[in-house]
Formats: sequence, C-alpha cells, structure tokens
Amino acid sequence: MKRFALIFLLVFLSGCEKEEKAKDAGNPMLDDEQARGVKPPRPRPDVVLPTSAAFSPDGKFLLVGFKPNSGNPHHRVLKLFDVKRGKEIRTLPGHKGGVDFVTFFPDGKQALSAGADNSCKIWNLEAGTEVRKFTNADSGMTFDMVPLTPDGKKALNYTGNFATPPSLELWDVEKGKLLEAYPEHKNPITSITISPDGKLAIFGCGPFSSRGGDETIRTSLQIWNIPKGKVDFSSGNKAGGLAGPASFSPNGKWAVSNKWRLLGGAEQGVKDSVVLWDVKTGKEIREIEDSTGGHAITFTSDGKSIVLIDFSYRLRRYEVKTGRQLLEKNVSGAIHPQVIVFSSDGNMVFLGRGHGAPDIEYLDLEVWDTATGEKERKLVPKKVPFSRKWERD
Repeated sequence: MKRFALIFLLVFLSGCEKEEKAKDAGNPMLDDEQARGVKPPRPRPDVVLPTSAAFSPDGKFLLVGFKPNSGNPHHRVLKLFDVKRGKEIRTLPGHKGGVDFVTFFPDGKQALSAGADNSCKIWNLEAGTEVRKFTNADSGMTFDMVPLTPDGKKALNYTGNFATPPSLELWDVEKGKLLEAYPEHKNPITSITISPDGKLAIFGCGPFSSRGGDETIRTSLQIWNIPKGKVDFSSGNKAGGLAGPASFSPNGKWAVSNKWRLLGGAEQGVKDSVVLWDVKTGKEIREIEDSTGGHAITFTSDGKSIVLIDFSYRLRRYEVKTGRQLLEKNVSGAIHPQVIVFSSDGNMVFLGRGHGAPDIEYLDLEVWDTATGEKERKLVPKKVPFSRKWERD
C-alpha cells in the first residue's frame, strides 16, 4: 500500500511539472529557451551603475542614485545607507530611466531626487515613501542638477545636454512651482554650489569652446545672484582662468576652485591648480603651491582645510592658512569613480564605481576619511532576487 502511494505521488508530481511546462510553453512573455524548459539564469547580484549621491547633513546617512543596467527596471532606484555600519537601510523606487541627481533637505528627514523621466520627487526617508512629484511639463526641460537653498524652500535647476540648449531655472520646491526662467543664461554648467546664506551660487562653466561665435561661452566660472537672477561676477578667458568645481568657505566670504592656464613655449598644454579667492571681489588670495585641479573640491566645516579629489584620482588635503599639503592618497581603484561626493563637514568622501559591460559586472561603493586617508567603510547594498518579469522588461 505504501509503495502504491509513493508511485502515485511521483506520477502526480510529474504530471504537475509537465502541466507547468506546458503553461510556460504557451506563454508569449517567456523566451524560447524558457519555453523549452531551460532553467533561468542564476540570480545576479545588484550590479548597477551609480550616478549621483549625497550625504545627510549630519553625515550619518548616504543616499545613492542609480541608473538601469541591461534594462532592469528595479535598478532605477535610490538606496539609503547607514554610513557607520555600511549597510543599506532601504530602497526607494526612483525614476524611469535612471536617477540623475539627489540631495538631502536641511532636516535630513527628506530628500529630493531628479530623474531622466523629467521629474523631481520629494521623499520621506523615514517612511520610505514619495511625498510629492513635480515635472517641467510646460517647457519640457529636464532636471539635471537641482541644488537646494540652505532653507530647503527653493532650488536652482540646470538643464544641459546634447538634445536641448542650456537652461537655468528657479523653483519653489514646497509648491513644485517654477518661479523664474533665465533664457539669457547660455553658458553650459558642470557644477553648482550655493552659498551658506542662500544668496549666491558659483557655477563651474568650463572651459568650453565657443558656440556660434558667442564668446560668453568661454567664461569658466560665474557667481550668480539668486535673488536678482543675474551674474555678479565672471572670470576666465581664452588663455585660462578660474574654473569649476568650486566651494564656498563656511562663512561665505571665500571660495576655492580650480584654475587653469595654457602653457606656451616648450612646455605646451594646460596647467591646473587650486586657488583661494575673495567672493566679493573675485580676486585671488592664494594659489596653492604645487597643487593640481580636481573633480571635486570642498572646505572642511572649520574652514581650516581644503579637500579635493584631483584629476589623477588622488585624495589631497591642504591647510588653508599656509597652503601646506597635509595628505595625499591614491583612491583611483580598479575603475575610476563615476560619483565623487564630500560630506558637509568635508571629513568624508564617497566614491561610487560601477561597470555593466557583459563581461564585467562591478559595483564598488566606498567612504573614505579625508583626514587620515583611510577607507572608512565599504557600503553593501542588498542583493536582488531573480525574477522572470525583470528579464521581460
């Protein structure tokens, strides 16, 4: 009797398996291999490409935006990490097409993200929910860089890509309303930093080649007056000058940025360096001796040090008072970081690397201590389980 029951059970399970395969074979959503009963690929780790990041104001949390890998819709996400533990707290659904920009609100409880779907979203990070969403439907412009003013009420929006001309706007973030558009501002912008009082912004603008004979495009750095909606100061020329990225000192009186100049004679080429300058007058205070320009630069919160990741992907730290170099550390890694972000106090830097080629799957999220030059933490995202639905998308 037991033997008969066992045979019956095996026949029943075999029939169920055949029925399930028959269902799959008739499912147009599955590919030919799956329809023939071929096992789906093994679960893949959450290999995605980081595109943007921001530290919370207190430096305890880090929000990282990603873009799709192989069309996977679940890779268009934002991930919130606990910096001290290096662990992911939660995943937010993000935007269609990828996340281009993220930043925290001053209270650290909410964040703003901008995506390739031409929308901005406000997130409640404690609940992990979307609070509101607004789009640029009237103008059709995207949201590429959307830094908030220190009070979290307004944001500048810069749009500039190969499909659309450069555009600068001012938004009311609380209402999701466009306040001002500045069509006369034609300069491509690569970096934006807003002053501690929220009245000024420094635009890194180049250097770029002239477009259509418009020589204003050659300007490499600008100070933008936010309340007045105009340029207060421009610097740079065909032979070089101040260039982005830039950062305000904690008191807002000074700024630090790259400086470039063309070399003549036997040297030929471009010389990059770091320079400290007066925001009110635009005059140089000090050029850091033997320095080199960088991808990202900032002051520490005490105003005593300048920290940067240079063009050779070396972490450098300088004393403001003397210009003396305090630290130099190679942080280039196996793949150069695509995302470089400093904490608000300048004592930590996030380096995000990713590669999604068919023969290379690589994701590396690191936080470094800028005072010691040591890797503080490696951030570990949660794994993503395999789903046939993802393969269809």
